[in-house]
Amino acid sequence: MQTSTAIRNYLVHTTGIQLGFLTDQNFDILPLYLLHRFEMVEGTLFNKSVIFAIDKGLVKLTPYDIKRSLETIFNKLMKPVIYCTPAISSTERNRLMQYGVQFIIIGKQMYLPEFLIAIEDRVEKSARKDEPFAPATQFAFLYLLNNSPVETTMEGLAEKLNYSKMTVTRIFDELNDKGIFTAFNSGRRRLLRYSEDRKGGRRSKGRST
Repeated sequence: MQTSTAIRNYLVHTTGIQLGFLTDQNFDILPLYLLHRFEMVEGTLFNKSVIFAIDKGLVKLTPYDIKRSLETIFNKLMKPVIYCTPAISSTERNRLMQYGVQFIIIGKQMYLPEFLIAIEDRVEKSARKDEPFAPATQFAFLYLLNNSPVETTMEGLAEKLNYSKMTVTRIFDELNDKGIFTAFNSGRRRLLRYSEDRKGGRRSKGRST
């Protein structure tokens, strides 16, 4: 219950929201592999019953694993599910947001679109902006500067630079975190566009990749 207390304190400290937890809840209806992965806690948020799936850290889960796990929990319990963890990489965090997974990184960030809450620790965000680019991101950044596309897709950049999809995902995340570019979804495509205050004269070329 220490983790539950940390979640409650984080919500109260950042939003003033009072979170109530229910005791003696039975989750035997769930598959054993989910009970191995997560500590399940039911609570009330804005008078709505929700399930907090707290990562036990016993198994390394990809964002897709988390997405599928939470979908199964929801289908079994028919209640909103919030993934909770003490730490996660920025790439994994962005992928969870793309998947629409609600999550709380305890003490750092919460993304709860169903409740219109999206809060990120400003100190951590500022620290990420000060981190140097990875080598692949440096090369991609120089390519984008030299070729000056208004926007580019993940598939287009991967093809031009012969990078894997995972590498391009990290590149998009790093450039977005720096504020130089804005990463966004358009249908099923993931695109990268110069941030509005940095485009300058690039728009006149009107090219995209």
